[in-house]
Amino acid sequence: MNGKLFIKRGTKVIGGGSFDGNCEIVSVRIPDGCNYINDFAFHRCLSLKEVRVPTHSVMEIGVKAFACTNLEKIVVPDTVEFIDRLAFAFNHRLRSVHIGKEVAVIRSGAFAGCPILEEITVDPENEYYCSIDGNLYSKDKKQFICYASGKTDKSITVPDGVVTINDYGYTFSDCLYLEEIILPESVEEFDWVYNCPKLDYSGI
Repeated sequence: MNGKLFIKRGTKVIGGGSFDGNCEIVSVRIPDGCNYINDFAFHRCLSLKEVRVPTHSVMEIGVKAFACTNLEKIVVPDTVEFIDRLAFAFNHRLRSVHIGKEVAVIRSGAFAGCPILEEITVDPENEYYCSIDGNLYSKDKKQFICYASGKTDKSITVPDGVVTINDYGYTFSDCLYLEEIILPESVEEFDWVYNCPKLDYSGI
């Protein structure tokens, strides 16, 4: 294999846990026609640096499908509609994420525990999500979903109009530089914050 994994043509589903813990895989090429990448498919593939996902077929990415890998960049294709819990979590080298235009559901903690994640962008045609200053929000800007934890800013002012910040503590997780979160009066619900060592909680 030489570290390069080519999924067999004709594969429709990459089964749950298919390559979980395989530390020999450096790159993966997923063929056209594959529709589902199931739970834990590439979980704990600690050497995995690159994934080539077809742009015309994958619709769902399962729980922790790419968690605990060595990925530095993620481009979610336009065909993907559903990203499950912790799908790309705990990737300590991940720097950028792009969300395609058809993504309708992103479950909790999809990008949690990625301490050098600098930017999350969203296709402007996406009807459900948007990016503001490199952070992830619902399209109507009422829910703050994920702060790009690798930002070196010491302070963030949450935009007026945000009502909920409630991704089970994952909205702000592993923000190593963040010291202050300034909330607008519009916020009605704020969840706890996970592993932000410099954050002053007194004002939250």
